[in-house]
Amino acid sequence: MDVFFHAFSHMWAILVEWVFPMFYLVSPYSLALNADDPKPKFILKAIPLFLLFIIIEALIGHFVVSKKDSKRYPKNSLMDSLSSMSCGIVEESFQLILDVLGVQVNVFLYTIVYERFRLITYDANDYPVLTFVSLMLCTDLGYYTLHRFNHEWHFLWTGHRVHHSGEIYNLSTALRQSIPQRLTSPFFYLPLALVFNPKAFSAHSQLNVIYQFWVHTELVGWMGPVEYVLSTPSAHRMHHRPPGNCNYAGVFIIWDRIFGSYECENITGYKDYYGLAEPETTFDPCRLHIGHWKRMALIPGPWLKRLTLKRVTGNTWTFRPHAMFDPIPPPSKPDEGEVRAKFQGFSMPWHLKMLCSAIFASCLAKFVLLALNHKTMSPHGAIIEAVAVIVALCSMCHFASHGSKSACILAVVSAIIAQIGM
Repeated sequence: MDVFFHAFSHMWAILVEWVFPMFYLVSPYSLALNADDPKPKFILKAIPLFLLFIIIEALIGHFVVSKKDSKRYPKNSLMDSLSSMSCGIVEESFQLILDVLGVQVNVFLYTIVYERFRLITYDANDYPVLTFVSLMLCTDLGYYTLHRFNHEWHFLWTGHRVHHSGEIYNLSTALRQSIPQRLTSPFFYLPLALVFNPKAFSAHSQLNVIYQFWVHTELVGWMGPVEYVLSTPSAHRMHHRPPGNCNYAGVFIIWDRIFGSYECENITGYKDYYGLAEPETTFDPCRLHIGHWKRMALIPGPWLKRLTLKRVTGNTWTFRPHAMFDPIPPPSKPDEGEVRAKFQGFSMPWHLKMLCSAIFASCLAKFVLLALNHKTMSPHGAIIEAVAVIVALCSMCHFASHGSKSACILAVVSAIIAQIGM
């Protein structure tokens, strides 16, 4: 009995420490953080779980669900998944470079507002539940606002467009992030600094991001009453279906229902149709980042007009709190299969696919080591290795897109430089 109890206690501790935060299941008392408490590292701890769940989803989709002749199962493309994960590593590597240079936009701006303009000062330990609920709701409302703005303005869409470029919808899509969004998003959270200290906000900001990982899957269907409150895979699939100007919520779908941007998958039925209205023909994170800039260059007029121009999204801001209680129709239409052919890149033999996988694995390992140790490394060494990771991943994805031999060579050389340093 003691052995069983010890094993159960150990398993429960692992769930609480590692798995539960993936779904925002964290004790309010553990998040009652004050300005002098250590900064939590939820995202860094979630990296191995990201990879584990991606692998589990792929295995279930391949060996279980796909055998049932169902149109709704996780599709997988090696290079699409590597491209998604590469975008995430490129974004985080860029942020790491900024950290080494002492440029922490998010922390700096939020801290300045909190230290100079906050309206109240209080001990979070005195109000743990109130702080938790308030910050969870306010952080998610901030995310909803920035997410909707990312779709409504050309300048902000240049970054967020990267996330929508994937044509296969699976858990790896959640990691398809961009550098510009990392630089513009802090401004939308500054009102929270009038009340909440930076450490507490950082914890909820990370949990908000991590929660959104699991909604990027086709394994989970309609979730009944949960659809009225939370952002779910069903709701978020509509967000990734072109044109995707709906269901912006991170955690709580109530914002979309209140502000007039909610669309239900049950009305149109499930479709294997994701990505951009005009799909990209590359896996390269670098080219994905400049894709909308090239489109903006075609807009008549000066660049000031292009940067301040709104996109046509098809919905307007409303304020209807009672809409939270509007009925959501149950599933009624049959599932549809692939609506359009997906970009596959050039046809690679198995040994080149293994090469791309090896380059990605080496860059991922190096990135994790840099994230853990860059503060104890020489600044120029950390920057060189982070840049090498970025170049290796972009070159590898470019090679997979078009078969460029020079890109393949550059990817291999950069991956080696990242490992050995300079």
